[in-house]
Amino acid sequence: MVQAELIAVGTELLMGQVVNTNTSYLARKCQENNINVYYHHIVGDNPERLAATFKQALKRSDLVILTGGLGPTEDDLTKQVVAKCLGRELRVDKEASENIRRFHQKLNREITQNNWRQAEYIDGSRILKNHNGLAVGDYFVDNGSSVILLPGPPSEMKMMFEREVLPIWQDTFKSNGVMRNKILRFYGIGESKLTTEIQDIIESQVNPTVASYVNDYEVSLRLTANASDDTSAAVLLRDTGKKIKERVGEYCFSDDQFESLEYAVVYYLTEKGLTISAAESLTAGLFQAMVADAPGASKVLTGGMVTYQTIEKERLLGIPEEIVDTFGVVSSECAAEMAKRVKEKTGSDIGVGLTGVAGPETQEGKEVGTVFIGLAYDDSVRVKELHLSGVRVAVRKKAVKEALNLVIKNIIA
Repeated sequence: MVQAELIAVGTELLMGQVVNTNTSYLARKCQENNINVYYHHIVGDNPERLAATFKQALKRSDLVILTGGLGPTEDDLTKQVVAKCLGRELRVDKEASENIRRFHQKLNREITQNNWRQAEYIDGSRILKNHNGLAVGDYFVDNGSSVILLPGPPSEMKMMFEREVLPIWQDTFKSNGVMRNKILRFYGIGESKLTTEIQDIIESQVNPTVASYVNDYEVSLRLTANASDDTSAAVLLRDTGKKIKERVGEYCFSDDQFESLEYAVVYYLTEKGLTISAAESLTAGLFQAMVADAPGASKVLTGGMVTYQTIEKERLLGIPEEIVDTFGVVSSECAAEMAKRVKEKTGSDIGVGLTGVAGPETQEGKEVGTVFIGLAYDDSVRVKELHLSGVRVAVRKKAVKEALNLVIKNIIA
Protein backbone atom coordinates (compact mmCIF):
# COMPACT_ATOMS: atom_id res chain seq x y z
CA MET A 1 0.00 0.00 0.00
CA VAL A 2 1.20 3.51 -0.83
CA GLN A 3 2.65 5.44 2.12
CA ALA A 4 2.07 9.21 2.08
CA GLU A 5 3.36 12.20 3.99
CA LEU A 6 1.71 15.65 4.14
CA ILE A 7 3.61 18.91 4.58
CA ALA A 8 1.74 22.18 5.17
CA VAL A 9 3.90 25.25 4.63
CA GLY A 10 3.29 28.61 6.28
CA THR A 11 4.35 30.47 9.41
CA GLU A 12 0.73 31.55 9.90
CA LEU A 13 -0.17 27.86 10.34
CA LEU A 14 2.73 27.22 12.69
CA MET A 15 1.71 30.13 14.91
CA GLY A 16 -1.96 29.14 14.97
CA GLN A 17 -3.12 32.28 13.19
CA VAL A 18 -4.73 30.18 10.46
CA VAL A 19 -6.34 26.76 10.98
CA ASN A 20 -4.74 24.02 8.90
CA THR A 21 -7.81 22.54 7.20
CA ASN A 22 -5.87 21.46 4.10
CA THR A 23 -4.15 18.57 5.83
CA SER A 24 -7.36 17.09 7.22
CA TYR A 25 -8.98 17.35 3.77
CA LEU A 26 -6.05 15.67 2.02
CA ALA A 27 -5.76 12.95 4.67
CA ARG A 28 -9.38 11.99 4.04
CA LYS A 29 -8.83 11.98 0.28
CA CYS A 30 -5.77 9.76 0.67
CA GLN A 31 -7.73 7.28 2.73
CA GLU A 32 -10.54 7.22 0.18
CA ASN A 33 -7.95 6.21 -2.41
CA ASN A 34 -6.40 3.48 -0.24
CA ILE A 35 -3.32 5.56 0.55
CA ASN A 36 -1.93 5.42 4.08
CA VAL A 37 -0.88 8.75 5.60
CA TYR A 38 1.86 8.16 8.18
CA TYR A 39 3.07 11.69 8.92
CA HIS A 40 1.72 15.26 9.06
CA HIS A 41 4.01 18.29 9.25
CA ILE A 42 3.61 22.05 9.57
CA VAL A 43 6.69 24.00 8.54
CA GLY A 44 7.14 27.76 8.70
CA ASP A 45 8.38 29.90 5.83
CA ASN A 46 11.98 28.89 6.47
CA PRO A 47 13.91 27.36 3.53
CA GLU A 48 16.36 25.34 5.67
CA ARG A 49 13.67 23.69 7.80
CA LEU A 50 11.45 23.09 4.79
CA ALA A 51 14.33 21.48 2.89
CA ALA A 52 15.17 19.20 5.83
CA THR A 53 11.52 18.14 6.25
CA PHE A 54 11.06 17.51 2.53
CA LYS A 55 14.26 15.44 2.19
CA GLN A 56 13.27 13.28 5.16
CA ALA A 57 9.78 12.74 3.74
CA LEU A 58 11.14 11.83 0.33
CA LYS A 59 13.39 9.14 1.81
CA ARG A 60 10.68 7.27 3.67
CA SER A 61 7.41 7.90 1.79
CA ASP A 62 6.04 6.90 -1.61
CA LEU A 63 3.99 10.08 -1.89
CA VAL A 64 4.76 13.57 -0.54
CA ILE A 65 2.14 16.31 -0.78
CA LEU A 66 3.06 19.92 0.03
CA THR A 67 0.49 22.70 0.40
CA GLY A 68 1.22 26.42 0.58
CA GLY A 69 4.11 28.64 -0.39
CA LEU A 70 3.29 28.93 -4.11
CA GLY A 71 2.30 32.62 -4.03
CA PRO A 72 4.09 35.72 -5.30
CA THR A 73 5.68 37.02 -2.08
CA GLU A 74 9.25 36.55 -0.94
CA ASP A 75 8.29 34.07 1.77
CA ASP A 76 6.53 31.81 -0.77
CA LEU A 77 9.46 29.46 -1.31
CA THR A 78 8.06 25.97 -1.65
CA LYS A 79 8.83 25.49 -5.35
CA GLN A 80 12.23 27.08 -5.02
CA VAL A 81 13.19 24.86 -2.08
CA VAL A 82 11.88 21.63 -3.62
CA ALA A 83 13.57 22.36 -6.95
CA LYS A 84 16.89 23.01 -5.21
CA CYS A 85 16.62 19.82 -3.13
CA LEU A 86 16.16 17.79 -6.32
CA GLY A 87 18.60 19.69 -8.47
CA ARG A 88 15.92 20.78 -10.89
CA GLU A 89 15.36 24.09 -12.66
CA LEU A 90 12.25 26.27 -12.51
CA ARG A 91 10.48 26.94 -15.81
CA VAL A 92 7.72 29.38 -16.72
CA ASP A 93 4.40 28.12 -18.05
CA LYS A 94 3.10 30.30 -20.89
CA GLU A 95 -0.58 29.62 -20.21
CA ALA A 96 -0.21 30.53 -16.53
CA SER A 97 1.67 33.70 -17.49
CA GLU A 98 -1.16 34.71 -19.79
CA ASN A 99 -3.70 34.10 -17.01
CA ILE A 100 -1.71 36.39 -14.73
CA ARG A 101 -1.58 39.07 -17.44
CA ARG A 102 -5.34 38.90 -18.12
CA PHE A 103 -6.16 38.95 -14.41
CA HIS A 104 -4.23 42.16 -13.78
CA GLN A 105 -5.48 43.84 -16.93
CA LYS A 106 -9.08 43.09 -15.95
CA LEU A 107 -8.58 44.73 -12.55
CA ASN A 108 -6.43 47.52 -14.03
CA ARG A 109 -3.54 46.56 -11.77
CA GLU A 110 0.17 46.82 -12.39
CA ILE A 111 1.98 43.49 -12.74
CA THR A 112 5.00 43.50 -10.46
CA GLN A 113 7.92 41.19 -11.15
CA ASN A 114 7.13 38.85 -8.27
CA ASN A 115 3.70 38.07 -9.72
CA TRP A 116 5.34 35.98 -12.43
CA ARG A 117 6.59 33.54 -9.77
CA GLN A 118 3.11 32.04 -9.74
CA ALA A 119 3.61 30.83 -13.32
CA GLU A 120 6.75 28.86 -12.46
CA TYR A 121 6.85 25.09 -12.34
CA ILE A 122 9.55 22.55 -11.56
CA ASP A 123 11.28 21.15 -14.63
CA GLY A 124 9.96 17.69 -15.52
CA SER A 125 6.72 18.03 -13.60
CA ARG A 126 3.17 17.79 -14.82
CA ILE A 127 1.61 21.24 -14.44
CA LEU A 128 -1.53 21.36 -12.29
CA LYS A 129 -3.82 24.14 -13.44
CA ASN A 130 -5.26 26.51 -10.85
CA HIS A 131 -8.99 26.84 -11.56
CA ASN A 132 -9.57 29.20 -8.65
CA GLY A 133 -6.42 31.32 -8.58
CA LEU A 134 -3.13 32.06 -10.34
CA ALA A 135 -0.35 29.87 -8.88
CA VAL A 136 0.09 26.58 -10.74
CA GLY A 137 0.89 23.32 -8.95
CA ASP A 138 3.26 20.46 -9.75
CA TYR A 139 3.06 16.66 -9.95
CA PHE A 140 6.18 14.64 -10.66
CA VAL A 141 8.00 11.45 -9.75
CA ASP A 142 11.55 11.49 -8.37
CA ASN A 143 13.41 8.22 -7.72
CA GLY A 144 10.15 6.32 -7.41
CA SER A 145 8.41 8.79 -5.08
CA SER A 146 5.54 10.98 -6.23
CA VAL A 147 5.62 14.65 -5.23
CA ILE A 148 2.65 17.02 -5.40
CA LEU A 149 2.74 20.78 -4.81
CA LEU A 150 -0.61 22.49 -4.16
CA PRO A 151 -1.52 26.10 -3.28
CA GLY A 152 -2.33 27.07 0.31
CA PRO A 153 -5.73 28.82 0.02
CA PRO A 154 -8.28 26.03 0.61
CA SER A 155 -10.56 27.11 -2.24
CA GLU A 156 -7.65 26.85 -4.68
CA MET A 157 -6.18 23.70 -3.17
CA LYS A 158 -9.42 21.71 -3.17
CA MET A 159 -10.34 22.70 -6.71
CA MET A 160 -6.87 21.80 -8.00
CA PHE A 161 -6.93 18.50 -6.18
CA GLU A 162 -10.38 17.51 -7.44
CA ARG A 163 -9.83 18.51 -11.06
CA GLU A 164 -6.13 17.86 -11.57
CA VAL A 165 -4.84 15.34 -9.02
CA LEU A 166 -7.72 12.87 -8.73
CA PRO A 167 -7.75 11.95 -12.45
CA ILE A 168 -4.04 11.10 -12.15
CA TRP A 169 -4.63 9.03 -9.02
CA GLN A 170 -7.40 7.04 -10.69
CA ASP A 171 -4.85 5.77 -13.18
CA THR A 172 -1.85 5.54 -10.84
CA PHE A 173 -3.46 3.85 -7.83
CA LYS A 174 -6.38 1.98 -9.43
CA SER A 175 -4.81 -1.42 -8.67
CA ASN A 176 -4.67 -0.76 -4.94
CA GLY A 177 -8.30 -1.67 -4.28
CA VAL A 178 -10.46 0.56 -2.14
CA MET A 179 -10.51 1.80 1.43
CA ARG A 180 -13.94 2.82 2.70
CA ASN A 181 -15.24 4.23 5.98
CA LYS A 182 -18.49 3.97 7.87
CA ILE A 183 -19.22 6.26 10.82
CA LEU A 184 -21.57 5.20 13.62
CA ARG A 185 -22.50 8.09 15.92
CA PHE A 186 -23.74 7.75 19.48
CA TYR A 187 -25.16 9.97 22.18
CA GLY A 188 -25.95 9.22 25.81
CA ILE A 189 -23.03 6.87 26.35
CA GLY A 190 -19.43 7.84 27.13
CA GLU A 191 -16.46 6.73 25.05
CA SER A 192 -15.04 4.51 27.78
CA LYS A 193 -18.38 2.77 28.34
CA LEU A 194 -18.98 2.35 24.62
CA THR A 195 -15.57 0.83 23.91
CA THR A 196 -15.89 -1.45 26.94
CA GLU A 197 -19.18 -2.83 25.62
CA ILE A 198 -17.62 -3.73 22.27
CA GLN A 199 -14.01 -4.32 23.35
CA ASP A 200 -13.90 -7.85 21.94
CA ILE A 201 -15.15 -6.59 18.57
CA ILE A 202 -12.48 -3.86 18.49
CA GLU A 203 -9.69 -6.27 19.42
CA SER A 204 -10.72 -9.02 17.00
CA GLN A 205 -11.34 -6.83 13.97
CA VAL A 206 -8.50 -6.72 11.46
CA ASN A 207 -10.65 -5.75 8.51
CA PRO A 208 -12.62 -3.61 9.11
CA THR A 209 -10.75 -1.85 11.88
CA VAL A 210 -12.76 -0.01 14.55
CA ALA A 211 -11.65 3.22 16.22
CA SER A 212 -13.49 5.59 18.57
CA TYR A 213 -13.30 9.36 19.00
CA VAL A 214 -15.26 12.09 20.75
CA ASN A 215 -16.57 15.18 19.03
CA ASP A 216 -18.84 17.78 20.59
CA TYR A 217 -20.14 15.47 23.35
CA GLU A 218 -21.02 12.81 20.81
CA VAL A 219 -19.05 9.58 20.44
CA SER A 220 -18.25 8.17 17.02
CA LEU A 221 -16.94 4.83 15.83
CA ARG A 222 -15.03 4.87 12.57
CA LEU A 223 -15.10 1.54 10.73
CA THR A 224 -12.46 1.24 7.99
CA ALA A 225 -12.53 -1.58 5.46
CA ASN A 226 -10.01 -2.56 2.79
CA ALA A 227 -11.35 -4.51 -0.15
CA SER A 228 -10.97 -5.12 -3.85
CA ASP A 229 -14.08 -3.10 -4.70
CA ASP A 230 -16.83 -0.95 -3.20
CA THR A 231 -19.35 -3.78 -2.93
CA SER A 232 -17.02 -5.99 -0.93
CA ALA A 233 -16.09 -3.10 1.35
CA ALA A 234 -19.77 -2.28 1.93
CA VAL A 235 -20.48 -5.86 3.04
CA LEU A 236 -17.60 -5.80 5.54
CA LEU A 237 -18.76 -2.49 6.97
CA ARG A 238 -22.40 -3.56 7.14
CA ASP A 239 -21.68 -6.80 8.99
CA THR A 240 -19.41 -5.18 11.57
CA GLY A 241 -21.82 -2.31 12.07
CA LYS A 242 -24.63 -4.78 12.70
CA LYS A 243 -22.61 -6.54 15.42
CA ILE A 244 -21.92 -3.24 17.15
CA LYS A 245 -25.52 -2.05 17.02
CA GLU A 246 -26.70 -5.32 18.53
CA ARG A 247 -24.75 -4.31 21.65
CA VAL A 248 -25.19 -0.54 21.87
CA GLY A 249 -27.76 0.30 19.22
CA GLU A 250 -30.01 2.14 21.66
CA TYR A 251 -27.46 4.97 21.77
CA CYS A 252 -26.79 5.09 18.02
CA PHE A 253 -28.51 7.99 16.29
CA SER A 254 -26.66 7.77 12.99
CA ASP A 255 -25.58 4.81 10.88
CA ASP A 256 -23.35 6.75 8.48
CA GLN A 257 -26.20 9.16 7.75
CA PHE A 258 -25.85 12.32 9.82
CA GLU A 259 -22.97 14.50 10.94
CA SER A 260 -24.53 15.36 14.29
CA LEU A 261 -27.68 15.22 16.41
CA GLU A 262 -29.01 18.45 14.93
CA TYR A 263 -28.67 17.05 11.40
CA ALA A 264 -30.57 13.95 12.49
CA VAL A 265 -33.36 16.01 14.08
CA VAL A 266 -33.88 18.12 10.96
CA TYR A 267 -33.89 15.05 8.73
CA TYR A 268 -36.43 13.13 10.82
CA LEU A 269 -38.69 16.13 11.32
CA THR A 270 -38.68 16.76 7.58
CA GLU A 271 -39.40 13.11 6.87
CA LYS A 272 -42.39 13.13 9.23
CA GLY A 273 -43.64 16.56 8.21
CA LEU A 274 -43.28 18.00 11.72
CA THR A 275 -42.21 21.46 12.88
CA ILE A 276 -40.43 22.52 16.04
CA SER A 277 -39.99 25.65 18.15
CA ALA A 278 -38.09 26.46 21.33
CA ALA A 279 -38.28 28.72 24.36
CA GLU A 280 -34.79 29.11 25.79
CA SER A 281 -33.44 30.49 29.00
CA LEU A 282 -29.92 29.28 29.90
CA THR A 283 -29.17 28.31 26.28
CA ALA A 284 -30.13 31.78 25.01
CA GLY A 285 -30.99 30.72 21.46
CA LEU A 286 -28.29 28.06 21.10
CA PHE A 287 -30.82 25.29 20.47
CA GLN A 288 -32.37 27.17 17.58
CA ALA A 289 -28.96 28.19 16.22
CA MET A 290 -27.71 24.60 16.18
CA VAL A 291 -30.85 23.33 14.50
CA ALA A 292 -30.48 26.10 11.91
CA ASP A 293 -26.93 24.89 11.16
CA ALA A 294 -28.38 21.77 9.54
CA PRO A 295 -29.44 21.96 5.87
CA GLY A 296 -33.21 22.06 5.46
CA ALA A 297 -33.85 23.67 8.84
CA SER A 298 -36.16 26.28 7.30
CA LYS A 299 -38.71 23.55 6.61
CA VAL A 300 -38.99 22.46 10.24
CA LEU A 301 -37.88 25.32 12.54
CA THR A 302 -40.73 27.75 12.99
CA GLY A 303 -38.88 29.96 15.46
CA GLY A 304 -38.91 30.58 19.17
CA MET A 305 -38.11 32.93 22.03
CA VAL A 306 -35.15 33.69 24.23
CA THR A 307 -36.65 34.42 27.64
CA TYR A 308 -33.47 34.80 29.63
CA GLN A 309 -34.87 36.91 32.46
CA THR A 310 -37.82 35.89 34.60
CA ILE A 311 -39.96 38.85 33.53
CA GLU A 312 -39.65 37.82 29.88
CA LYS A 313 -40.90 34.33 30.67
CA GLU A 314 -44.03 35.93 32.05
CA ARG A 315 -44.35 38.70 29.46
CA LEU A 316 -43.50 36.88 26.21
CA LEU A 317 -44.55 33.34 27.02
CA GLY A 318 -47.35 34.17 29.43
CA ILE A 319 -46.13 31.82 32.15
CA PRO A 320 -48.35 32.41 35.20
CA GLU A 321 -46.71 34.36 37.99
CA GLU A 322 -47.84 31.76 40.53
CA ILE A 323 -45.77 29.04 38.81
CA VAL A 324 -42.66 31.18 39.02
CA ASP A 325 -43.39 32.15 42.64
CA THR A 326 -44.19 28.60 43.73
CA PHE A 327 -41.64 26.52 41.84
CA GLY A 328 -39.07 29.01 40.52
CA VAL A 329 -37.79 29.43 36.97
CA VAL A 330 -35.32 26.57 37.36
CA SER A 331 -37.92 23.84 37.72
CA SER A 332 -39.70 21.09 35.85
CA GLU A 333 -42.93 23.07 36.07
CA CYS A 334 -41.38 26.11 34.39
CA ALA A 335 -39.74 23.98 31.67
CA ALA A 336 -43.07 22.32 30.94
CA GLU A 337 -44.85 25.67 30.64
CA MET A 338 -42.11 27.04 28.38
CA ALA A 339 -42.43 24.09 26.01
CA LYS A 340 -46.22 24.16 25.96
CA ARG A 341 -46.58 27.90 25.47
CA VAL A 342 -43.94 28.29 22.74
CA LYS A 343 -45.67 25.47 20.86
CA GLU A 344 -48.98 27.29 21.14
CA LYS A 345 -47.62 30.72 20.20
CA THR A 346 -45.69 29.52 17.13
CA GLY A 347 -48.18 26.92 16.00
CA SER A 348 -45.47 24.28 15.78
CA ASP A 349 -46.00 20.54 16.24
CA ILE A 350 -43.29 20.31 18.91
CA GLY A 351 -42.30 22.76 21.61
CA VAL A 352 -39.04 22.61 23.55
CA GLY A 353 -38.36 24.53 26.77
CA LEU A 354 -34.88 24.85 28.27
CA THR A 355 -34.20 26.34 31.68
CA GLY A 356 -31.42 25.79 34.18
CA VAL A 357 -28.24 27.03 35.83
CA ALA A 358 -25.25 27.44 33.52
CA GLY A 359 -23.08 29.01 36.21
CA PRO A 360 -20.81 30.17 37.57
CA GLU A 361 -23.14 30.74 40.57
CA THR A 362 -26.07 28.77 41.93
CA GLN A 363 -29.61 29.98 41.28
CA GLU A 364 -32.71 29.49 43.41
CA GLY A 365 -30.70 27.08 45.52
CA LYS A 366 -30.01 24.88 42.48
CA GLU A 367 -26.46 23.76 41.74
CA VAL A 368 -24.62 24.73 38.57
CA GLY A 369 -25.46 22.21 35.87
CA THR A 370 -29.06 21.69 36.97
CA VAL A 371 -31.13 21.71 33.78
CA PHE A 372 -34.78 21.04 32.98
CA ILE A 373 -35.91 20.30 29.43
CA GLY A 374 -39.59 20.42 28.58
CA LEU A 375 -41.02 18.70 25.54
CA ALA A 376 -44.56 19.41 24.34
CA TYR A 377 -46.01 17.19 21.63
CA ASP A 378 -49.63 16.37 20.80
CA ASP A 379 -51.52 16.77 24.08
CA SER A 380 -48.71 15.72 26.41
CA VAL A 381 -45.79 17.47 28.04
CA ARG A 382 -42.81 15.64 29.50
CA VAL A 383 -39.79 17.00 31.35
CA LYS A 384 -36.27 15.66 31.74
CA GLU A 385 -34.13 16.75 34.69
CA LEU A 386 -30.36 16.78 34.24
CA HIS A 387 -27.32 17.44 36.38
CA LEU A 388 -24.54 18.32 33.97
CA SER A 389 -20.88 18.89 34.67
CA GLY A 390 -18.42 21.35 33.18
CA VAL A 391 -17.94 25.07 32.77
CA ARG A 392 -20.66 27.46 31.65
CA VAL A 393 -20.18 26.94 27.91
CA ALA A 394 -20.12 23.17 28.32
CA VAL A 395 -23.33 23.11 30.36
CA ARG A 396 -25.18 25.16 27.77
CA LYS A 397 -24.01 23.04 24.85
CA LYS A 398 -24.68 19.76 26.64
CA ALA A 399 -28.18 21.00 27.46
CA VAL A 400 -28.87 21.55 23.76
CA LYS A 401 -27.50 18.13 22.84
CA GLU A 402 -29.71 16.55 25.49
CA ALA A 403 -32.73 18.39 24.13
CA LEU A 404 -32.01 17.24 20.59
CA ASN A 405 -31.58 13.67 21.78
CA LEU A 406 -34.84 13.94 23.73
CA VAL A 407 -36.67 14.94 20.54
CA ILE A 408 -35.22 11.96 18.67
CA LYS A 409 -35.91 9.41 21.41
CA ASN A 410 -39.45 10.49 22.24
CA ILE A 411 -40.94 11.63 18.96
CA ILE A 412 -39.20 11.00 15.69
CA ALA A 413 -36.87 8.01 15.93
